[in-house]
Amino acid sequence: MIISYRLREMGTNKRQAGLISELFLQDGNGTMLPLCAEKQGIVRQTASEDLRELIRMGLIQENKSTKPYRYAIGKSDIIDDFLKNNTL
Repeated sequence: MIISYRLREMGTNKRQAGLISELFLQDGNGTMLPLCAEKQGIVRQTASEDLRELIRMGLIQENKSTKPYRYAIGKSDIIDDFLKNNTL
């Protein structure tokens, strides 16, 4: 997917770019840390670090009203805005 390639060019790692692409195609339910770690075949600590970095970049939001927390793209146009504002 083009989004993954552009995100990789802008400094995300392969796992992060794949997660954003997956979330972009979802219906808005997002993902949870254990599910993210399992799908990518990584330990929870690594998945947590990836999610924290994506939050820091403004690409996803953390919903702390659920247990476990949910992570999702906040606004539908956030990826487009990020790609426009972070050109190489």
